[in-house]
Amino acid sequence: MAEKLLRAGHGKKYYYLIINHFNEFVIFKAFDFRHSNSQKSYDSGNYFRTKKEAEKYIETIKGLLKNRK
Repeated sequence: MAEKLLRAGHGKKYYYLIINHFNEFVIFKAFDFRHSNSQKSYDSGNYFRTKKEAEKYIETIKGLLKNRK
């Protein structure tokens, strides 16, 4: 069974990733007020408690994309 993501407290910050039109990953900071955008990020797994954690996953995602068959 997959481990459940830790969620920031109500109104607390979290980070999520996007790929911009230059194909660069960008880390955004948001505050979790349990609205639909925060819920979508959380449900998809694109929800990180720290910027450092988000940075780590950028490298993981890049590796998955570059090494796919």
